[in-house]
Amino acid sequence: MSDGQPDRHRTPRSIFVRLREGDSEAVELTWREFHDRYAPLIAAVCRRLGVRDDDADDVVQEVMLGFFRASPEFEYDPAKGRFRGYLKAATAR
Repeated sequence: MSDGQPDRHRTPRSIFVRLREGDSEAVELTWREFHDRYAPLIAAVCRRLGVRDDDADDVVQEVMLGFFRASPEFEYDPAKGRFRGYLKAATAR
């Protein structure tokens, strides 16, 4: 944002570091933060695609599990695109 306020939609690179490092409690808190940040985005994509709410909950869970499995090797590179775009593509699939 140009007014000096952080962009709440921008993915902080530190979240990916915190998912891999630290004690189990810190990692668990970071996964909770990750879920709280991205589950609503995934659900919104589902709604735009016409997915029913109960099915959208399943999609949110599947996308989260998919990223959880991929996270140990995932390298966030903003030059390749926004992380939100990655999640939107995963949701649409």
